[in-house]
Amino acid sequence: MSEQQTFQKITQTTIEEHKQIDFYLDQVSVTLDSLHDDGADVEPMRRLAAQIAGLKERLVEHHQTEEEGG
Repeated sequence: MSEQQTFQKITQTTIEEHKQIDFYLDQVSVTLDSLHDDGADVEPMRRLAAQIAGLKERLVEHHQTEEEGG
């Protein structure tokens, strides 16, 4: 694989990772907007916790890729 092909692959991978991070951020934002003050339904908070955990996982993976030179 040539240097240019390697760079293109890394760039495509980085773009895809950023799209995934944006997706998780959008999900968190939508869930935050849907929260109500009544607190009777705990499901939105559970969903928010799961979304934040997913976002954290994606950010850690992305950071590791960048640290490895991606």
